[in-house]
Amino acid sequence: MTAWVDTGRFVREFVRDPLHTASVTPSSRALAAAMVRAIPTTGSPVVVELGPGTGAFTRAIQEHTGGRARHLAVELNPRWAQLLTERHPEVDVVQADARDLARLLADRGLPAADAVVSGSRGWRTPPGPTAAGCTP
Repeated sequence: MTAWVDTGRFVREFVRDPLHTASVTPSSRALAAAMVRAIPTTGSPVVVELGPGTGAFTRAIQEHTGGRARHLAVELNPRWAQLLTERHPEVDVVQADARDLARLLADRGLPAADAVVSGSRGWRTPPGPTAAGCTP
């Protein structure tokens, strides 16, 4: 049931703000599992998730790492950020622009990420500086 509810949420958000909602549907479990395969499964990797939306990749990251990751989810949409915080209290969810990634990591005492994951099918960002190492 959650998948259908999340699809409805995506459609509403896309209609409300198509420039900041990269898709009209959440990512599938199969895509999420494939995207997180390269994340280290030993130790406590620092994983940054850009544009987590309703959390399809968030769930896959947590499952893949056994919850051992230092997981920072950066979401621009305040409604998605709130939903993700409720669904995944173990994840450090921040409502912010991905272009501020260097500062967000520094604020947490993290020099770099071991992995950066994004399920966004396309970046629709206004011109301007991007986070170190990230291009829209």
